Amino acid sequence: MAEINPVEKALLLLRELGLTQLTENLIYRLQINSGWTERKTPPNQLCHAPFTIDFGREPFFFFDWLRSTRETKTYIEQADEIVSGQYRPFGDRLSALDFSLPQPLKHWTKYGDTLDGRDIKTYWEPARFIWTIPLCLAYKITEDEKYPETFWRFFSTFIEANPPNLGPNWSSAQEVALRLIPWTMAGQAFEKSQVSTKERKGLLADTIWQHCRRIPSSLNYARSQHNNHWLSEALGLMIGGVHFKDTNQGQYWLKTGIREFESALLTLIDDDGTFSQHSTNYHRMLLDLALIYWRILQIKKEDLAPEIKEKLTAATVWLIGQLDQLSGRVPNLGHNDGTNLLPVGSKEYSDFRPALQAASRAFLDVDLLAVGQWDDLSALFNLRTPTPALTSQVSSATHRIESEQTWASLRVCSFSSRPAHADLLHTELWKDGINLAMDAGTYAYNLPAPWQNALASTLVHNTITIDDCDQFLKAGKFLWLRRVNVQLIEKKDKSISAKIHVRQPVSYEQTRSIILKDPSYFEVTDTIKFSGKESKPIKVSIQWLLPDWKYRLKENALELANGKNRIHLELFAISEHVQTIHGSVSLIRGGETLLGNCVNPIRGWVSKTYLSKDPSLSLAVEFVTEEDLQIKSIWKLQ
Repeated sequence: MAEINPVEKALLLLRELGLTQLTENLIYRLQINSGWTERKTPPNQLCHAPFTIDFGREPFFFFDWLRSTRETKTYIEQADEIVSGQYRPFGDRLSALDFSLPQPLKHWTKYGDTLDGRDIKTYWEPARFIWTIPLCLAYKITEDEKYPETFWRFFSTFIEANPPNLGPNWSSAQEVALRLIPWTMAGQAFEKSQVSTKERKGLLADTIWQHCRRIPSSLNYARSQHNNHWLSEALGLMIGGVHFKDTNQGQYWLKTGIREFESALLTLIDDDGTFSQHSTNYHRMLLDLALIYWRILQIKKEDLAPEIKEKLTAATVWLIGQLDQLSGRVPNLGHNDGTNLLPVGSKEYSDFRPALQAASRAFLDVDLLAVGQWDDLSALFNLRTPTPALTSQVSSATHRIESEQTWASLRVCSFSSRPAHADLLHTELWKDGINLAMDAGTYAYNLPAPWQNALASTLVHNTITIDDCDQFLKAGKFLWLRRVNVQLIEKKDKSISAKIHVRQPVSYEQTRSIILKDPSYFEVTDTIKFSGKESKPIKVSIQWLLPDWKYRLKENALELANGKNRIHLELFAISEHVQTIHGSVSLIRGGETLLGNCVNPIRGWVSKTYLSKDPSLSLAVEFVTEEDLQIKSIWKLQ
């Protein structure tokens, strides 16, 4: 955390977060510290639902499409992994499905970000029950009773290990709420199974009731965060409200959930579709949650309010603008905590096509993509093919230039909410579905140093770093102060340019332009102008995060090769008085220095999902200057 005067920090926090957010957070903290919250959610106090839920009465999900889908093998294979006792945390490698927790259990208010030396998200991930979804699909395909039996067995184990309001799996109301999605699907899919006994169904109803009772005590916190917590917890109340709408409590949950969810949508989505979290992964989470909200409105026989549909339309178009349609991937922008709430329609965690096809049908009334397996998620919500394919929807927040084979994007944002990463003017390059200039991602929030959201730093992004400082002032793991906005200068078919003005600790202006000279030639130009008279030379560094391919460095050029793919990247700088400035070159792979004298453990990594990181090549050139500087990066692709 940055050293900063407490009074100045308080003023900056007020400016950054606003009085409403700070007040909501203060109320929550006072409720926790006073013991009010613990009294409101007493430990180990069992509450029984007023009745067993009839999941088939008003189904959330549809399964008839499974009889005709071409990819049933995928869902059966995924389900069989669960039957064997394994799952894929954060959409990655197989791991044992285990609900063990450090003992003794404490009230949920006593837990923080780590537990027993581990990131708390490692305990939360199996408890999200997302692994239930393949079991539901496989059962609807095969009617094999081993799939519901597996669910009920693990469900019982979870309930025994997590008494009401005790342990880390009750500490986040968002996690409590998100479990209700797969549990609702399981209740519906397995309702007529031979192994779904009256006792098991009753236990599921009791647990959903108990979970919904937990959520309201954290709504102040959820609102104060201005992020996915607010949406998730509101949706959890809606789900419980639909199940128990024949009770006064259920009606209250439903009314409150809809009000909070809609208020969150109107607050968190800018008019251009930008989501407050500035993260492509959390943006997908937003659309997944919105699809379930949309379905709940259908159950209530209501339509989206015009202002809500306008926000969801803009949010869908924004994410479409980030999509590489060939691979289904998007830039790894901002926080990536491994969330994929509805893993239907693709084997790959990083494939955004299912979510975008479904959101396009629900909120744009068009098809984004041609027919493919990604239609399966749409079918789960009974979203049939509407009108001809999407052709002209472009968000004003989409800043990319492209040819048939290649495209480049420029990170341009005017923040109306908290930044996620200090990544302004970060640039991505893609060719034939391959990400050539990459975003490092996130890796971890809560591991020992340096891995506490370290990849949010400017220096690991494809942009300029001045004197090793971030573009904003880092005041906490997720908190940036003195944020900077970008001014878009010009956007044409084959060129784009924008600039930022950073005022401290060195005051400077960075202008970046990208020109697509031909489908295989990009020119990136950075112009650095210093605002004041500096008393000492200034370090100006440029970094490019590249694939882990075979490499060869020749003076100021790096050549990479992987099969038929080739990259030639040349960097040089000029100033007013010096035509060519030679910089200090460093090449780091997976935190290990290959060339140069720079040592930095967080460089040279790319994290595709949470707690997963793979080596990449971080090429950086550092120039020392006492005057304005221009740096050119010439990309030639094959």
